[in-house]
Formats: sequence, structure tokens, C-alpha cells
Amino acid sequence: MNIYNRNNSIKDKLIQFILCALVLATLGVLQYIIMRLLSDFGFELPQKTSRFNNVVDTKNILKLIVLVVFVGPLIEELLFRSWLQFTKVGFMIFFAVVIYLGFKHIRYDYCLLSLLILLNIWFVFYKSKRLKKIKELICFLPNNIKLSFLVLSSLLFGFSHLYNYQEISMIVLVICIIKVLAGFVLGYLRIKSGLIWSIALHVLINFIPISFLILR
Repeated sequence: MNIYNRNNSIKDKLIQFILCALVLATLGVLQYIIMRLLSDFGFELPQKTSRFNNVVDTKNILKLIVLVVFVGPLIEELLFRSWLQFTKVGFMIFFAVVIYLGFKHIRYDYCLLSLLILLNIWFVFYKSKRLKKIKELICFLPNNIKLSFLVLSSLLFGFSHLYNYQEISMIVLVICIIKVLAGFVLGYLRIKSGLIWSIALHVLINFIPISFLILR
């Protein structure tokens, strides 16, 4: 099966969305069960970093919803999955997000940041004829090699969550492995249905636990 054959009809995309949502929900339940079991066997629950705790601030509900439900999923999808179709727009988005994340802490240099992003857009759209050749080359690659790009994206997504914790432990590694699997599902949906659908599913999956946290 070639996962790079995209769904064209809305019906197919909705079915794919629902199936992927069910898989991610199952992974969420599995993560909860494994964490409880490891905790019962004496493993300490991991401590989040102060940076993460500042974002997940239940005292500021609006900030929590905006950052965790919308901004987080949007940036992660653009960073880890926008390029998976190997299009000019995908590469443009990816490089723009990388530039933004790399320079956003330099508060006095927003002009430079904007200039770099504009140069990136100009380069991708008007000067990057090689991208077309790269995409043509990728189209002729065997499916297992093309699948490796999805695996790489999933691994980077999953283990990027290590930065949410103060130290690496068994439970943290389990969480990251489950995030890798979740990244694979989101990447599959992005390839089959489009970036908007993977963003929507990521937003939904982040909203569910946050809603329980707010209502608790």
C-alpha cells in the first residue's frame, strides 16, 4: 500500500480522521494504564520542567486553552509534518517555523526575524528549482524508503517531548514512545488527507485532557 496516494473525497477524509482519532484515543488510554502500573510498581511520576508548568497554568484558563489546545498543536504540525508531502509550500512553512523558533527569543531582533522568513519564502518560491527535482526523485523511491521520512518525523516528534520533563526515567521513555506512535498516526493522516486534518485532530486530542483538567 502506498500511503502517498491521497484521499480526495471529503467522505474518505472524514473516515480517515475518525479512525485516526480512535487510534490516538486508544494510545492515550494505554499511556494512562501503563503510567498507573509503573507507578504501582514503585516508579516515581516524572516532574515537569518549570517552563512546561508555566504554560500549563490552570489559574489562567484562557492562556492554557490558547497555548496547549491551539498554538502547541499548530506549531508541532507545521514543524514535524508540513514537509511530508515534499511540496514548495510545505518546505516554506517548515523553514519559516524553524526560523521563528530559532530567533523568537531575540526580542530586539523581530525585524531580522521577519526578514529571514521573507527571504525563506522568496527562496522557496522563486529560486528553489531543485525542490521540484527532489520531489520527482522521491516519487520514484520505493515505498519503504518514503515511509522512512514518516518514521523520522514521528521519532523527532515523540522524543521532542523529553524537554517537558526535568529528567529521563522509565515513565518518560514510555510517554515518548507513545508520542512517537501518535506522531506516526498524525503523519499518516497528514499525508493521506492534508495538513489541515492533522492539525484539527491534534487540536482535538489536546483539548480532551485539558477539558477534564479545567472541569476537575
